[in-house]
Amino acid sequence: MIEENVVLDVLEELSQKRLLSSEVETMIRPFKGKISSLNFRFQSAAKSFGSQKDIVYNEGYSLTCSVENSEIEVILLFSKEDNDLAESFEEGHVFEENVKFIDYDTLYRKPIFGKVDLESPISVDEKEIPSSSEIISSPIREKPIIIKGGLKNESEVDQGENEIKSPVNEPKQFEYSYELADPHEYGIDRHGINFEDELEKVSAPDKLFAYGCLCVFVSIFFIMGSAIAYFDGMNSAPFLMFGLALSVIGFATVIISKLMRDSSGDN
Repeated sequence: MIEENVVLDVLEELSQKRLLSSEVETMIRPFKGKISSLNFRFQSAAKSFGSQKDIVYNEGYSLTCSVENSEIEVILLFSKEDNDLAESFEEGHVFEENVKFIDYDTLYRKPIFGKVDLESPISVDEKEIPSSSEIISSPIREKPIIIKGGLKNESEVDQGENEIKSPVNEPKQFEYSYELADPHEYGIDRHGINFEDELEKVSAPDKLFAYGCLCVFVSIFFIMGSAIAYFDGMNSAPFLMFGLALSVIGFATVIISKLMRDSSGDN
């Protein structure tokens, strides 16, 4: 904390002299953030709006006071936690507060202070802080690695037998080696049949049936489009004939696939 008379001397000099902003900044720079104990005489109070130079005092009160035994007027900021205290003051009330110097208002030529609460330092239980010897002596936990698949040589057998065990009874994490994985494990259904093999087993009648349905589906668009164009006065006969021919081919393909399926005995 800085001495009261030092602060008052600087404030007295600032109130008596017209100084440039740079000169004021030079004088107050050593005192910014410094805490001192001063006696004030309350004059008025107003709610603080907007952002203050220190966010601690947002939504608080801005008090206009004079330093006791002097004519120096100051602005004293209270945080919102001290709103009740600021509202209880009456004009002429004298009080002492620990304040920190925040800034100097060159327009109104008033120093700006902020009320601070000096709290005792937080004590830390030494038992909660581990010593360096405890940190060094604590075991390093290793997670075991289990390799799936057949072991091909003696070095792999030794590696499997010498798994690192965790010193604490806790769930183990495993790593899977894809290099030693069993072959043909991917793309297999629950019956043990490869998906690609199933695709290759599609019969010829089924393929013909699919092609026939596709032809019928496409022909519908040609026929509908040709009909719309015809009613609009356009010559759509070629497209209509193509659509009809495509539909005939589709229906014929579907019928042929049905006959082939019946002849082969597939249901």
